[in-house]
Amino acid sequence: KTLTYKIITDSSKTGVELIPLTISYEDLNETQQSFISYVGINVIGEPEINVLLRNEDPKPFKNGKSDISVEVINSGPVQAKFVYINASTPSGIIEKNKFYIGDLDSDDFDIADFNVLLKDVTGKQPLYITVKYKTPEYDEREVSKIIYFNVLNKSENSSNRYIWIIIVVVILAGLYIWKRKSKK
Repeated sequence: KTLTYKIITDSSKTGVELIPLTISYEDLNETQQSFISYVGINVIGEPEINVLLRNEDPKPFKNGKSDISVEVINSGPVQAKFVYINASTPSGIIEKNKFYIGDLDSDDFDIADFNVLLKDVTGKQPLYITVKYKTPEYDEREVSKIIYFNVLNKSENSSNRYIWIIIVVVILAGLYIWKRKSKK
């Protein structure tokens, strides 16, 4: 006889899983017999790699320098192995454009920081990201993404700083005047 069934695993590990199979039967003498055998099933899966902009410090401005941080996320059911990330942009020069992340577990992320010396550009600028990794079966994969960051004019960047300085000075002056009036 043939037995057909579906098996669903909740394991995030790939490889051969052994499933115990108990077979019970009656022999020709009508004696109850049983034995246990094991069936091997090959569990496979694919990592799902995504890249997101995490942080810019300081805010990018034209002809300036900024650290741009990106998150490399594995939202797939299995581990990504030997993960490399490479970045490039036509908007500037990246001092160290390639990082080795290592293994990236399922439902995990890591951060790569790129120090960018920006050209005379402003507005929305692309950062081209390429992530290379291997599946648990050691098949090579490559994912390419474009994330965008905003480059400010120097005047936009410094005007925001001046606004905060003015706010702090006004608050301190208000506290000074309030304290003097409360002493009288």
